[in-house]
Amino acid sequence: MTVEAAHAPRNIPRAEHIGSLVRPAGLREALNRQAEQSGTDLTKSNVHMARRAQVDELDDLLASLIGDAVQSQIAAGLDVLSDGEYRRLFFTGSFDSAIRGFQPSTETRFMTAADGQKIERPERPVVGERLVKVSNPLAREAEFMASITDRPFKVTIPAPSMYCWYGVFTPGITDRVYADPDELADHVVTLMREIVDEAIAAGARYVQFDFPFYPLFVDESHKQRWGKFGIDDDEAYLERLLRVDAAVIEGLPKTVRTALHLCRGNAGDYWMASGALDPVAERVFSLPYDSFLVEWDDKERDGDYSALRYVPKGTGPIVGLGVISTKRHDLESEDWVLAQIEEASQYLDTDQLALAPQCGFGTVPGMESATEELQWRKLELVGKVADRVWPS
Repeated sequence: MTVEAAHAPRNIPRAEHIGSLVRPAGLREALNRQAEQSGTDLTKSNVHMARRAQVDELDDLLASLIGDAVQSQIAAGLDVLSDGEYRRLFFTGSFDSAIRGFQPSTETRFMTAADGQKIERPERPVVGERLVKVSNPLAREAEFMASITDRPFKVTIPAPSMYCWYGVFTPGITDRVYADPDELADHVVTLMREIVDEAIAAGARYVQFDFPFYPLFVDESHKQRWGKFGIDDDEAYLERLLRVDAAVIEGLPKTVRTALHLCRGNAGDYWMASGALDPVAERVFSLPYDSFLVEWDDKERDGDYSALRYVPKGTGPIVGLGVISTKRHDLESEDWVLAQIEEASQYLDTDQLALAPQCGFGTVPGMESATEELQWRKLELVGKVADRVWPS
């Protein structure tokens, strides 16, 4: 498919991806080269000049690669574009890099692959100081995307409930600067809303909030851990999560679309949460988002589509079925994807459904399951199936 042949984007997004793309080899090489050169033994003035040249080189490369990625997404038939999150080291960078006050956690957690293999990863950073906004990478991303395309694009930021993750507020550390988890949660909402408002002023008309805590809330292994961090009332905890995820979008302009991506952890072949959403589905799907992008690439791990029965019907939100997997090393067939949509439509009419991969392709650089080539074939599959189910 050529860019010129691609159709105009639908008013209601039916074909989109989650945001991150596999970083092209040229970008990985430039980042590695920058890291190597930063330790070179030069005079101070030359070091400054060398670093400025590295930044200029990387900015030029990013502009070129993002432009290419945008054209490839248009050619794939996607209704919503992204910059591939190429400017970030990790998907949380649009908030973590904007804020000062976090410190590394001494805790770790395990992620699991389909064959049962586990890897150990650092836990979410701990709030050790009063949080302060020091920059806004999200606004920069929005400004650049608005300068290169007239098509709808999204910017992505972690959901505020991700900062209600157990351990982010650690008793004995965080309570030196915040009275309790609610005070921290409310401050995160204030800071995040400032970042989002500035991104909207820079041209963003679609904001996606990633990895709200709800998929972890239904996983018993996580429920067993959070008591260690002073969380002893599950209902109060869930209310805090719902409250902040609603508050961050309250009063946004009606011209701005919002989405919540219900992620289960994504590091190549590995994930970190299992369990059907049914116990929290009615309350989560009642949040005032325009779209919910839900991981459903493995029904044995994620539960069947019955949680869709809790989605408000008629004028309710759109649910993007994340059935095309970034973890599988093969390409799903069109017929299989169509069968998944048909099965889901038993619980929610196709007018309220859409299609997406289950997560980003480049969530953790260096741990991607899909190659660039397979990534683009899967995104083309999203576009092709969406054209068959929602032709206009």
